[in-house]
Amino acid sequence: MSRFSNVIVSIGGLIGILSMLALVSLAAARDSGSQSASTTSEASRQPINQHQVQLEQLVSNFARQYGGSTGLYVIDLSNNAQASHDSSRQFVSASLYKLFVAYAVLDAIDAGNLVFGDTMRGTDNTVEYCLDIMITLSDNACAIALGNLVGWREIDDRLYEEGYHDTTVNNYDSNGNLVADKLTTPQDVALLLTRLYEGGLLAPASTAIFMELLEDQTLNYALPTGLDDDISFAHKTGILDSVSHDAGFVTYQGCTLLVVMMTDGWTHAYSQSIDRFTEFGIAISTYAKAACGGAASIE
Repeated sequence: MSRFSNVIVSIGGLIGILSMLALVSLAAARDSGSQSASTTSEASRQPINQHQVQLEQLVSNFARQYGGSTGLYVIDLSNNAQASHDSSRQFVSASLYKLFVAYAVLDAIDAGNLVFGDTMRGTDNTVEYCLDIMITLSDNACAIALGNLVGWREIDDRLYEEGYHDTTVNNYDSNGNLVADKLTTPQDVALLLTRLYEGGLLAPASTAIFMELLEDQTLNYALPTGLDDDISFAHKTGILDSVSHDAGFVTYQGCTLLVVMMTDGWTHAYSQSIDRFTEFGIAISTYAKAACGGAASIE
């Protein structure tokens, strides 16, 4: 056979190989397309989380009316749904900062660096007593004493390390003078409370104590004004002339929602903000009963 014939044979073999590869490639493409269509079909058959749809609708409707001066974060902890609005916006925290101080104190107790019976410098009050009234009565003197005890800078550093990047409680200069506002966001408050609820924030005993303090809250001028009597709310408020906030756990028939509502732009927040909190409390009540009690869905 001539050299030219050998070349022809080689070319013919090459063409055969290329044809086979093309067929294999086409089959693979068809198989991939079939798998893609199957995946798309599977996704399209996934059930829609109606709780998510309704919660997003609730928050969206409220944000359309008050979005410029209201931050919201709502998590349905029982039905895997959540919705938010302006959740990363910083607000002057008012007394919501006491949630972070309570965490720092209980964490120090868990670590063995404090005990409930310790008496704080310059007072006759124990850590246990001040922790109680700081949350349930929003006592300012005890909050400052506890913050001083743990260390404001140390609290800020710890919070940042743990992901609360927009929260600041150390608003003092080196001489202890106030030089700025304490700040936080709905998102950071929600993160703290979610970790508390899930048991990852503190030891079990301290978790139970923190939750009990929220349940014993005596200041119920905000969201509770719109919640039905058969709905419980373990929470913490924060108020100054310009801001009003409420955050905590709404519970109905074994279902739990985490609700954070922060507002600003007021001149006399206590009287001016009540209607807005009442309205959102009613909306939360309606959602909770639809999600957990089988009532009619939210319109």
